[in-house]
Amino acid sequence: MLSPQFLTLLRLLAGVVAIFIVSQLIERLVRVYLQKVFHKSQGQKINSLVSNIIHISVWSIGILILLQILGIPITPILTTLGVGGIAIALALQETLSNIFAGIHIIINRQIKPGDFISLENGQEGCVVDINWRTTNLQTLTDNFIIVSNSILAKSVLTNHRLPTRHIGVRLVIGVSYNSDTGACGACYAAGGALGDAKS
Repeated sequence: MLSPQFLTLLRLLAGVVAIFIVSQLIERLVRVYLQKVFHKSQGQKINSLVSNIIHISVWSIGILILLQILGIPITPILTTLGVGGIAIALALQETLSNIFAGIHIIINRQIKPGDFISLENGQEGCVVDINWRTTNLQTLTDNFIIVSNSILAKSVLTNHRLPTRHIGVRLVIGVSYNSDTGACGACYAAGGALGDAKS
């Protein structure tokens, strides 16, 4: 016969394993569902910020349930976390500002991975990822520009993929007065008009 203490230990171990498996399964299901939502609404994969929020939220709930199974009261822990959270929030104001700015950017859907944007300081690039603190832009020369989410949320920028995904490029082409424009009638007429204006 197995002792009651051993049976209790087995039950606790089974509960720990069950919580671990269920938490993994729920995280995967939520991630797959949100991946479909992001792909349908934005045509892009889920970004790092949302992925990390899913991971932390699911496992935090799983740990609280596990503590409850183990007989550890969670009310004092939640109270301590609430009081400590205020101190942490004061110490990490800039980080929290970037996190909430990133969430604001994602919810508004005015900037998303795959968009080509130009910042007010002249820097431009394709949005690669939006994570906890920064948004990563890949330039045309394959370099990365790392911009804080809070700065990006306050900046005046141009999204070249809105309202349509077509990008227009303005080219300024000059023709010298000494060029041979005889190959093109329109160019010849333009050259003649410019010559008259010059004289």
